[in-house]
Amino acid sequence: MPDPIEIALVFSRLGLLTFGGGLTVLAEMERVVVKEHGWVTDAAYWQSFALGQITPGPGIFMVIPLGWRIGGPTAALVATIAFLLPPTIIGLTAVSLWQRVRELAWPRAIARALAPVALGLVAAGFVSIARVALTDVVSAVALVIAVALLVRLNAVTVVALAGAAGALATMLR
Repeated sequence: MPDPIEIALVFSRLGLLTFGGGLTVLAEMERVVVKEHGWVTDAAYWQSFALGQITPGPGIFMVIPLGWRIGGPTAALVATIAFLLPPTIIGLTAVSLWQRVRELAWPRAIARALAPVALGLVAAGFVSIARVALTDVVSAVALVIAVALLVRLNAVTVVALAGAAGALATMLR
């Protein structure tokens, strides 16, 4: 198992990138954990991501199975605490500060300035997922259809339709 302090340092730095949502950190987390440190394989990384998506709660809780794959229960605990603690402290501090300065112009300007950064990080996460998920023409067509449906329908309906289509495709095989 890698040194727990090294795991804590890596995951605390990654946790600081999660503004805008958990997807913002996917590409960098993959680069650091898989390519830079070689702690897990690419397949193990994406399996951890899948586990994070199917379990209740935020999908970014993928750090729990990812940490487990890196070094068992100790690494899972260290990675989870290190990942969640810095943004939690920053968030609590920001809320407290925001209450005092929310009517001033500069906080709104900062929020507007950070929006493109968050969008770019989400796009990088999307590219990381697409690289693994879009393996053929059928998956690419499914993505286009899902995005087109999201313009007209709510996300729950689109997910239900995708599940029904997947079940039908499985039965027809």
